Amino acid sequence: MVIKYIRKLLGSRKKKPAEGAPETTGAAPPQPHLPQVHHRPIPLNLIDPDAAKIVKRLRRFGHTAYIVGGGVRDLLLERTPKDFDIGTSARPNEVRKLFRNCRIIGRRFRLAHIYFHDKIIEVATFRSNQPEDLAAAAVEETAPAAGAAPASRPGADAAHGRRDHDRDRGHGAGRGAQAPHRGARPGDTDPGNDFLIRSDNVFGTPETDALRRDFTINALFYDIESGNVIDYVGGIADLDAHVMRMIGDPEVRLREDPIRILRAIRLAGRLGFTIEAKTLAAIKRHKGDVKLAAAPRVLEDFLRMLRKGGAETALTMLHEMGVDEVVLPELLAAARPGDFELQRKTLHSLDLATERGTEFSNATLLSLVFYPFVRRALENADPDVPGPAFTAIDKIVGGFEHRLIVPKKERERIRQILTAQKRFIPRSQGKRFSMGSFVRKPFFPEAFDLFDIITSATGEHRDEVKRWKNRIASAAVASDGESLGPDIETAFEVEGDARPGRRRRRRGGRGRSEAARGPSGQGAPRGSGHSSGAPRREPEPILIPDLAPGENPYGDAIAVPIPSGGGGRVSPGGSAAHARPHREGGHGQTRQAHANGEGAGHAEGRGENGASGTEEGPRKRRRRRGGRRRRGAGGGGTGGGPTGGTDGGDGESGPAGEM
Repeated sequence: MVIKYIRKLLGSRKKKPAEGAPETTGAAPPQPHLPQVHHRPIPLNLIDPDAAKIVKRLRRFGHTAYIVGGGVRDLLLERTPKDFDIGTSARPNEVRKLFRNCRIIGRRFRLAHIYFHDKIIEVATFRSNQPEDLAAAAVEETAPAAGAAPASRPGADAAHGRRDHDRDRGHGAGRGAQAPHRGARPGDTDPGNDFLIRSDNVFGTPETDALRRDFTINALFYDIESGNVIDYVGGIADLDAHVMRMIGDPEVRLREDPIRILRAIRLAGRLGFTIEAKTLAAIKRHKGDVKLAAAPRVLEDFLRMLRKGGAETALTMLHEMGVDEVVLPELLAAARPGDFELQRKTLHSLDLATERGTEFSNATLLSLVFYPFVRRALENADPDVPGPAFTAIDKIVGGFEHRLIVPKKERERIRQILTAQKRFIPRSQGKRFSMGSFVRKPFFPEAFDLFDIITSATGEHRDEVKRWKNRIASAAVASDGESLGPDIETAFEVEGDARPGRRRRRRGGRGRSEAARGPSGQGAPRGSGHSSGAPRREPEPILIPDLAPGENPYGDAIAVPIPSGGGGRVSPGGSAAHARPHREGGHGQTRQAHANGEGAGHAEGRGENGASGTEEGPRKRRRRRGGRRRRGAGGGGTGGGPTGGTDGGDGESGPAGEM
């Protein structure tokens, strides 16, 4: 480090070549080619205003910033983008300095997430995967601390082609040395034959960032100020021709990240594009590389195939290319004649529901994929005894779930959704079936979504779907946001579907407040709940009566003057019986004694332990907590203490010294 610092201050001396020796020059850096600029302005009302603000702020501070990725693609296709991503020349730490609502995430690929009330906008620094940039970053990290200064390719400045140096937080440390070879594949001892990307924090220019992306239609940059689309890879032509083309050599790019195989199929199915012939051949040849990708990434991209439309086309292409042999081998092993046809129909119904704006959970989507292959096991299962059905489902889809690391909570919900399908059909509901209990189950909405999709695909039991929708709607209106059980039973009885069964015991009878009981202390009459249609009784306003002099409208909160003469009980309208001493300025005097001195004997009588006071002046006493609760339990007659005065609940409030 010292030598590096000295050379930085004094400058490194380069050795002059010997006289007569030929001069050697390094390889010239690749000449950048000019991008194609297409003027295709996008209305500002279609662009997220928060994303536009981020771009403008980055530019105001001297950085280059564009809207990039799938958001530009969808806007040019007149589709609604899922989100807006921003590419910039600013480093992640520089972005964090400009936005206080920014968080830096990622180790393999460092990103800046800018948080808003209802969304997160991703800001990524321009990256590079060019060999000269990777080599320069590797040499920079592997150079010894006390050795020579790290080499860099000629012409590269500090802002481009180098790895981020902000490693004090533990991001990307020690991974740059693997950049040229990127590790070794299983069964291959030559690391040069492996292309998996294991680190991607080499920063670059907009051109290198476009060249490192997967498909040409995803490498478009949009300038919101000029309305121009900047195209380095010919993405506009492919977008107009509806063609999916891989940037660079597909043989290499698919091996760098096998998830691109699933991504190509997903985008082609959703957008209705055709995969270019060279890319299609590479997908079929390297489909087995999907096993090398991380299991959670495979699961996530598979679920994204089922969302946002195009699920039927995507899974059909998955089957035609043979990729399902790698992603869904367990389902192929359990397939029987007619299963794939039913799967195609259910996926078509799913696409129709997605077009209407319906969103489904991960458990519902996976249950939809599994159902054609497990339906025979579900038909023979007893709905009252779900154990054998769970075991049959495990035998078919358990391997898929363990291989792709489906969360345990999702696995349990999938089994509940699948075994609940027979409950929607009257003749197979089981003996111990209760409508109200079934509807209150947490998995009921997801199970009904699957039942609706399946019946829409097969055309069977559509009348049951309508009846269930009417019952749920009637119950939701009648329940007024409370328990659905009794109201749903009432709705079923109105339709003539009343089924004999044990009456469900209403809970909480003993714990109800006294206000819910009748005048005689008995419970409210049966049927007096909300289901009877009776309007709720509005609370009566609190009226404060006119008070006589000396009466306290605030109860026990503030003490009032106590008559000096009598020790008898005051009238119920007054509050002298419940008056407590009021401490002022830390003294133990009551307000009356402090005002006119008439209660001196009374104050003395309320000394410690309730004994009559003999010393001159008042004594301090500790106020006992929980006075109201203790007074309520104290009873009438005398106070709770031995002298009947200190904490006296309903006792008399005369001076304790006179007892």
